[in-house]
Amino acid sequence: MFWKKIIIKQIKSKTMTKEQVLGIVRHLLTFVGGVLVAKGLATDVLSNELIGAAMTLVGGIWSIVAKNK
Repeated sequence: MFWKKIIIKQIKSKTMTKEQVLGIVRHLLTFVGGVLVAKGLATDVLSNELIGAAMTLVGGIWSIVAKNK
C-alpha cells in the first residue's frame, strides 16, 4: 500500500487540488463498484448511482469544510 501513503501525505501537505483529490476518489469508487459488480453483489446501475451519490457527498462536505477555514 505504498501508493496509499503517498496520497495521504500529499493530501495532508495540501499539495493536491480539490479536482485531483476528487479524481482519485472517483477512480477508487469506480474500482470498488467494479469489484462489487464482478462478484454479483451489485448491478452496474446501482454501482453508478452509489458512486454518484458518494461523489456528491464528498464534494459537498469538501465545500463546507473549505468555507469554514
